[in-house]
Amino acid sequence: MEVLAVIFIISFGLLGVMSLVNQNVQVGYINHNNIIASQLCQESLELCRNIRDNNWLAGNNWKTGINSATNIIQDGTYAIDYMGITNVTNINDPLAKLYIDSNSFYRHLVTPGTAITTAFSRTITVKTETAASTTLECAVQWQTGQNIHHFITQTVLYDWR
Repeated sequence: MEVLAVIFIISFGLLGVMSLVNQNVQVGYINHNNIIASQLCQESLELCRNIRDNNWLAGNNWKTGINSATNIIQDGTYAIDYMGITNVTNINDPLAKLYIDSNSFYRHLVTPGTAITTAFSRTITVKTETAASTTLECAVQWQTGQNIHHFITQTVLYDWR
């Protein structure tokens, strides 16, 4: 009888430990994707900062290519990567989907071809606040199982020159 009681207690303890291990693995996977999403957001904001800084160096209006009235890019929602900017309607637009290209970079591709599909979609929303500031909001979305996760960052670009 004592042996059965000890086996029951040990089994109950091992069941608890296994449950914690399983939960730890799941949280690790979620944290891994959160880190990727935060870096994808940061990348898109840095790409917009790069556009602004290159405009200053070239002597152009600081908003050219971001949201100036004389350029294609207006206030709205876009997909941006190191190759350029594309109009999208929202985060669920197929053009917002991210792929890993042959150079191992995350890209928005119209025809993915042999690119590796990722779970991530990314958009950047441009909104003019004043003549000297523009708000950028980046959203990354991914799905794991039945859960849809979101990561959103926001910054303001200024014409501080």
